[in-house]
Amino acid sequence: MAADADTRTALKRANLDYERRFDQVFLIFATGKSQAEILDALRHRLDNDDETERRTVQEELRKIALLRLERLVTDPTAPLSTHVLDLERGRPAAGVPVRLERGAETLAKGRTDDDGRLREWVPEDSWAAGDYRLVFDVAGYLDGATFFPEITVGFRVTVADQHHHVPLLLNRHGYTTYRGS
Repeated sequence: MAADADTRTALKRANLDYERRFDQVFLIFATGKSQAEILDALRHRLDNDDETERRTVQEELRKIALLRLERLVTDPTAPLSTHVLDLERGRPAAGVPVRLERGAETLAKGRTDDDGRLREWVPEDSWAAGDYRLVFDVAGYLDGATFFPEITVGFRVTVADQHHHVPLLLNRHGYTTYRGS
């Protein structure tokens, strides 16, 4: 954990240096990159002249835009995602089993990734307006020491072609959820 905290501290400092140097926030196509890789790229880019950095930012924005467009065009899954954050540990909750239910039927199952996210997991033909439940099996993640071993979040979809994001903020003694974007 010390290395992670050190990396986060170094990222904050380097971001401030970048903002002072270029008078804008640091932008990078971060998909698939670790914090250490992002920090390395940030430090390297601090040596760029203004024109080189402008071109680099344009390229990073192009990559981000292309990924977003690709997901819009090729995503065969329903527009449902979740993000589980462990408030007690101050980090994403990785590996939490999640089920999506409608009535008595389980439509999809998955586990949160290393960033605590679960997306692109619901078959498109299973998605329509109606009432759903997300069931989070948090007992295993929290080693059984929790007041709420399973958290069920019921929600209603009225417009099926909109994205629905249902985050869960979690600790051993409680949880919070809301409609995200």
